[in-house]
Amino acid sequence: TYCGLGNLKNEYYHRILRDEGVDLYEPKLPVLEALEERGIARALVPSSKNPRRVLEAAGIQDRFAAIVDGNDLEKLDLPGKPDPALFLEAAERVGVDPKRAVVIEDATSGVRAGQKGEFGLVVGVDRDNAAPGLKRAGAEVVVRDLRELPFLEDIQVTVDGHHHVHA
Repeated sequence: TYCGLGNLKNEYYHRILRDEGVDLYEPKLPVLEALEERGIARALVPSSKNPRRVLEAAGIQDRFAAIVDGNDLEKLDLPGKPDPALFLEAAERVGVDPKRAVVIEDATSGVRAGQKGEFGLVVGVDRDNAAPGLKRAGAEVVVRDLRELPFLEDIQVTVDGHHHVHA
């Protein structure tokens, strides 16, 4: 059955996490550190039910103030992406008005969710030449590498109902 195959895949996945660990996508670490140094709340919003195990295997479970994942989707009976419910729940958990929050997503469904939720800025991460689709979905900024994010340098993002980027 589909359910049986899903359970078997999950069992294999957990075994790999336990026995082999995970390889970190290195560009994310400096970004997490830069946000942490600036006192910016960070939430992780995957649709997966396994992010806590992955973060623990990578040794970075303490880098996020909130995690809203597939387990929350089920438990709270929330709609999945492209509905903004998961992102809105994450913003609430970290105590941030969505209009003052940034959504960083590599999937068009997540970009659409950020736009529908009226988040202050929606950033698309271009993997595999996905920039056109991310822009069509509503990404206001598209980067290939998270270290390209403008607000990590001397650029200040100010959100007052509109999107402004000031150098």
